[in-house]
This record gives sequence, C-alpha cells and structure tokens, in this order.
Amino acid sequence: MAKPTHDEIIRELTRDVAVLKTRVDNAERDALALPDLITKVALLQQRVDDMHEGWKAWAQRLWMIVGPLAGAAVGALLTYYLNKK
Repeated sequence: MAKPTHDEIIRELTRDVAVLKTRVDNAERDALALPDLITKVALLQQRVDDMHEGWKAWAQRLWMIVGPLAGAAVGALLTYYLNKK
C-alpha cells in the first residue's frame, strides 16, 4: 500500500478540522442555552413543590372531615344497635 502524499494528508486534516469546528460551534451554542434551561428547571421544580404542598393541605383538610364523619357513623350504628334491644 502506498504512503499518502502530503497533499492527501493535508486535505484529510483540513476536513477533520472543519468537522471539529462544527462540533465545537454546536457545543458552544448548546452551552449558551444552559443557564436558561437551568432557570426553567428551577421554576418547574418550584411549581411542583407548590403543587405538592397544595395537595398535602387538601389531604389534611379531607382527613379533618373524614374523622368526625366516621365517628358520627360509628356512633349512629352503636346507638341503633344498642337501642334495638
């Protein structure tokens, strides 16, 4: 197999450098978008945390209602069965 000439080596290196420049440009463009993405992720995380806190508050309110209703139902059943005799 013949050795490549200097011109062939230079053409190959030029092509490789062009590919690498394109990749570096793409990486730089993506890196510039990172702070914006980080901010958006932080805002979304805050919204999710707020929604989670809201659901916790609603669950707490639900249990505040369910407890007395269950107690009233048990009391009504006991009253019914004890007065039946």
